[in-house]
Amino acid sequence: MNTIILNKDTGGTLFAYIDVSGATTNKATARLVLGLESRSLLFDGVVVGNKVTVKYPQLVGIDERTAYVTLEVIVDDILFKGWEGMATLESSKRAVTVNVASVETVPNDEHTLPVEESEEAEEPDVERTEEIVEPTEEPTKIPLIKVELDKKHVRFIKQSISNYDELAKVDKITLKDKIKEYTPTEEVLQWGERSFNNLENFQAKICMYSLQQKITKGKK
Repeated sequence: MNTIILNKDTGGTLFAYIDVSGATTNKATARLVLGLESRSLLFDGVVVGNKVTVKYPQLVGIDERTAYVTLEVIVDDILFKGWEGMATLESSKRAVTVNVASVETVPNDEHTLPVEESEEAEEPDVERTEEIVEPTEEPTKIPLIKVELDKKHVRFIKQSISNYDELAKVDKITLKDKIKEYTPTEEVLQWGERSFNNLENFQAKICMYSLQQKITKGKK
């Protein structure tokens, strides 16, 4: 599996070159999904021609040293998983090029280096294709949040998880006990199914519990 390096202290920019046939990239968009053990982070990018650029901020408060990364490209409202691989989260200021994937990361305070374009692959016999790297045989780590979720719900989920992380240890234990006995309403359960890939994930349960409390307070 291909590996890239992301700089936690300075943030940086990820570049990728894509090959799209059967459609134009005029309205194409891209995003980088960073899958951590505790949560998933999404960073929006832009597509100009065949070049994808995604800027990511400082990764403050992240203790993990590795993460599963997916570069997604949306062309004509169709989502493509253009590249998947592992990322090493480091503090050193280095630029790393993955030749096979045409992916490069550089810290914000360094000059952007050109990415060597790989040899042009033979065009497949399909109407619309997109290929950046060869598929991996390793299992894909499923992110917590579904990628099609709108920003409003993503902000609510992040805030709910952040509120739990800021609790004192004794308050966390109390909340865990409440969540174990908690049964979501049909409305909250449907929201959870639209928002999360795994409803058994504890962070998903935290968010559903928080939504239920918010709905209950709103009815009073």
